Amino acid sequence: MAACSSDGRNHTGDFPHDSRMIGGREITVETARSGLPTLRGRAGGREIWLHSRYDPREEARLWAAAVEAPQRGLLVVLGVGLGYHVEQLAERFPRARILAVEATRELCELARAARGEKLSAFGNVVVAGPDEAEGTLLRLVSLWKLQNVDFLIYRPVYEFFKAELEAVYNRLLRLYRTLHLDRATAISFGELWAFNLLRSFPVVARSPGVKNLYGPFTGRPGVIVAAGPSLDKNIHLLAEVKNKALILATGTALKAILRVGVEPDLVVTIDPTEANYRHFQGVRVPGAALVFEPRAHYRIAAEFAGPTFVGPADGCGWLNDVCGEDLGLLWSAGSVANVAFSVAYLMGLNPIIFIGQDLAYGDGCTHSRLLEHQEPVDWEKRDGFIPVEGNLGGIVYTKSTWLSFLEWFERVFSAIHDRTIINATEGGARIRGARVMTFRRAVDDYVAALSTCPFQEVIRDLYESHRRHGLTARRERLVHYLEGILRALRRARRCCAKGVTLADRLWARCRKGELDPPAQRLALQLDEVEERLERLKQKSSGAHIFFGQVDLEIGTVSGELKGELKDQVLTALQMAFLYYARQAEVLERVIPVAQEVLERLREERKVAEC
Repeated sequence: MAACSSDGRNHTGDFPHDSRMIGGREITVETARSGLPTLRGRAGGREIWLHSRYDPREEARLWAAAVEAPQRGLLVVLGVGLGYHVEQLAERFPRARILAVEATRELCELARAARGEKLSAFGNVVVAGPDEAEGTLLRLVSLWKLQNVDFLIYRPVYEFFKAELEAVYNRLLRLYRTLHLDRATAISFGELWAFNLLRSFPVVARSPGVKNLYGPFTGRPGVIVAAGPSLDKNIHLLAEVKNKALILATGTALKAILRVGVEPDLVVTIDPTEANYRHFQGVRVPGAALVFEPRAHYRIAAEFAGPTFVGPADGCGWLNDVCGEDLGLLWSAGSVANVAFSVAYLMGLNPIIFIGQDLAYGDGCTHSRLLEHQEPVDWEKRDGFIPVEGNLGGIVYTKSTWLSFLEWFERVFSAIHDRTIINATEGGARIRGARVMTFRRAVDDYVAALSTCPFQEVIRDLYESHRRHGLTARRERLVHYLEGILRALRRARRCCAKGVTLADRLWARCRKGELDPPAQRLALQLDEVEERLERLKQKSSGAHIFFGQVDLEIGTVSGELKGELKDQVLTALQMAFLYYARQAEVLERVIPVAQEVLERLREERKVAEC
């Protein structure tokens, strides 16, 4: 490419015709009448200009001028070409983040070669190929700003590479939907997570990390038992795999397994709700071990009769630092079956066989008939039912939450190449990336001929061995953490109380138009409260557990009180008032729980010393 001047023109007024085949289409770099490079495409006897043949920059300016989006949002542009429209978008929305997604890697390289220097001058622009798009979106998006994500289509490039860009667009939309569900989950469960985490500390103090299970069973098959309707068809075969394949049960399926006379080797639980506790209530399985995420309902691990292993998921990974050891980190996922797969994978099990993993409605049921919990299924009113490909062919119906779990499996399975994954669920939705077969055949092909292994005894030995080494240091570290977090939470509560008072007084003055020195002093004091609270969050390990719910519900107040218009300032002050009031309300409930748990750990320390 010939050298360009600062306005993008070629010094000689012309560009060499760089022509290449991309995705079966001919793409040629031409010179527009304005002297700027432009793109012409040819495919199937038709010709299309991907940018104007006259003035691509002016065309891009008009396109960007028509875009309506928030100034602080994330703009996802489908179709880049030479990126004139992306450049104009970056100039019009300097405070936004822009993810420009191209159809193929070759087109990305073409854009970077022709105008990469110009695009890279904008610090808020990222250009990504189809393989990078999802990972880049995850890095750029903030859960509490999900409402400010806009998808924009640049039609000339999108239509010319429709199959490729439509595929990546659909993937990004599915990921965006999953993030929305994650946000809704965090808002619904935020306070429960905080309470359960704190109340689980005594069990965390005496439970080995799940990492102790990684390795001893490498190469052994594992069967993950979920609670879908199809489980009734093949659950009876579990007796044949007992002590040959490791049986890993989701908590929702535990009672169904016990009703056919089989005790699982491991049970996994992650849900913080009372409904999840009822799956375990009154059940004793002393031979089985429990892997619990520390935000799961605290009574499950506290009352479990067998060995317990703590397995923090991604959002709780800071607990490893608090405990001073690598407990083992599970993959963050929406459902207990997703997390159970991560346990099986990290343990080295192979093959990993699913049963009861329907992720769809079946025979008028949402779960196995061996279980008491069912959701009503109204087949006459299918509003909200989503048709998907069935595991046994045809169409089955799912719902948005199950679909997000299914898509998680498909993303993970597509990235795994060292394991055989078998979906022996005889019904439900198809999960791409898993081999489909009956459980009978899976047992015959992968399990029947194996020698027996005393899984439960080995797991108990691992548990006792870790306990014999002593967990005193971990308990002391948890005591130290609780002492520190209590000081931080009490200071935060005082900050929030002051923030409520200041925001209310400043709002009253601004509403009357009183922007006098006293109002300015109030504004400075409110800024100081905001900065103090942010420092407390940043210095406290796991602060998102105690503050994250309100941050997601209302949005942090950071940077929002700088509006130039009176209405903007008044709205921001109202939100600040709500934020501090809601945060103080949550802290009023969390602090007594933290104090109660701290006192309990101190009592246990005294007993141990005696």
